[in-house]
Amino acid sequence: MKRPQHLARRGSPKAAAPLGGRAMIEYPLAAMREAGLTPVIVAKRDNELPALSGVVEVLREPDRPRHPLCGVITALERLGGPIVVCACDMPFVSAQLIAWLAALPDEVAITTAGDRPQPMLGRYPPSALPALRAALDSESSVRD
Repeated sequence: MKRPQHLARRGSPKAAAPLGGRAMIEYPLAAMREAGLTPVIVAKRDNELPALSGVVEVLREPDRPRHPLCGVITALERLGGPIVVCACDMPFVSAQLIAWLAALPDEVAITTAGDRPQPMLGRYPPSALPALRAALDSESSVRD
């Protein structure tokens, strides 16, 4: 099994929102590092990133469409392996959960909160690209 790449999705200014003296995005990045992973941020070119502690690779996704799946697809295409996705606005995600997702076999796995799927916290293998591209083409919601 190929070790997954990791990204924190940044789709809005909330990544820079202050929380406990740090930018909100710093929390999932720290959880990824604590889980032993190297985070990668995916953002649109017009999204300004906050000053971050430590070096983080930034991938720029296409300007259009403006859809969360763009970041997942961009990461899978450019990183080439399975990825663990964590949205920038998940400051309470644990390193244990991130590590668990990273260790799963090569299949899609998303988390849930109650009965609601949380697809921006999950694991995606390259084999998911055709389905993700089709969902993006049809403008499906990320939960669909």
